[in-house]
Amino acid sequence: MKITGQNRKYILINICICLLIFPLSTIYSQNIKVFILAGQSNMQGHGNINPPNTNGTLSNFMDSNSSTMFQYIQNTDGSWATREDVWVRYDHENGELLADKLKVGYGGFEGQIGPELGFGHLLGEHFQDQVLIIKTCWGGKSLAVDFRPPSSGGIVGLYYNQMISDITETINNINIEFPQYNGGQIDIAGFCWFQGWNDGEQNSYLNEYEENLKNLISDVRADLNVPDLPFVVGLTGNGGYDLLQGDLWIQGLQTILVPAQVNAVEYTGHYNVRYAETRDYWIPADSSPADAGHHWHNNAESYLRIGNVLGLKMIELLGVINSKKNLISAPQNIKVFPSPANNYFQTECEQNNFHLNILDINGRIVESLKDISSSTKVNIEKLKEGIYFIDILNLDGSSIGIKQLVKN
Repeated sequence: MKITGQNRKYILINICICLLIFPLSTIYSQNIKVFILAGQSNMQGHGNINPPNTNGTLSNFMDSNSSTMFQYIQNTDGSWATREDVWVRYDHENGELLADKLKVGYGGFEGQIGPELGFGHLLGEHFQDQVLIIKTCWGGKSLAVDFRPPSSGGIVGLYYNQMISDITETINNINIEFPQYNGGQIDIAGFCWFQGWNDGEQNSYLNEYEENLKNLISDVRADLNVPDLPFVVGLTGNGGYDLLQGDLWIQGLQTILVPAQVNAVEYTGHYNVRYAETRDYWIPADSSPADAGHHWHNNAESYLRIGNVLGLKMIELLGVINSKKNLISAPQNIKVFPSPANNYFQTECEQNNFHLNILDINGRIVESLKDISSSTKVNIEKLKEGIYFIDILNLDGSSIGIKQLVKN
């Protein structure tokens, strides 16, 4: 059909009418992946951003040779980067509601960062969908009292209720707090817990931590109506791996609370749970802005790396879940053979060396191998018969892909 000038005019008018009736925002609506960062002051974050000439500040760390994997948090001119595809909502305990794009400055005090910075940049790179981080955390709060979950009995913690309220309020008011939201689907995609210091106050708190954490995981899932919500627990790594002589508080955390966290995560009554090892990122006071062990000596590198490892564990969990639901598959150049396997298997991929995790049907890691190659034969004689997932990782911990393995 030949389009005359008059017809072209009518077509343009009709297009304009359609755009008025159906705005572009409804055509190009952006789905939202919601991640919750909950806990006490170390989830708030107390990593100092400045001054540049002080060891352990963010600006000092970014000027060092150790920061190459985090260059994305700065622009080429040295200014701090802002991520359009990651939003942060933090109802600060000082009464200020922060709701904006991801950048530095969402820590416990002005001029500080928390785990949200490393976590947000990593998740922003991973997803095509918009990412929303809800920070719901307060300093000086215990799981035994303040965050006490309903299933633990007794009085439900005030801050447990406030945490659930923060999450639901954010989602209900998202178009008010984030006017750029254009009507896409909202998916509560993951929950990170980083807490523990105040449960070192009493032995009774320490001794019930494992049960309280199990209950927290199940109750949060029930109250948010997400039964298989991916859940990552950051271990309370204050003091690192070396037992601090004379500091009974930190000794209690190291010898009772951290094992309780690991046991709660590995509890067979739930799945889709991981813990993130944070003790690797403990930096001494003499290389940090302050001597403040309860706040990781205000070392921004520690908080940046903790956020990064929380993000890696969350992505690992999401990869397993998606694989189990057959929503994604590993690239075609990855092979795991033979399958079914009896005593061993091998993995082929383009990388010369890689890490490998073997996960059971519930997504729990049953074995980890570091820096192996395609020629490595992985012995699985001791594994029970069943279905497993082989999670292949780059040496930096990022996922290459996941393949299913049947063990005879």
